[in-house]
Amino acid sequence: MTTLTLQNLTKEYEPGITAVTNLNLTIHDGE
Repeated sequence: MTTLTLQNLTKEYEPGITAVTNLNLTIHDGE
């Protein structure tokens, strides 16, 4: 569910932020 929310934000933001979102997802996975 968190992945979908982050992906939605990435779509609104610029493609450059996509990389940052991917990193955020990795951190969430670690938790």
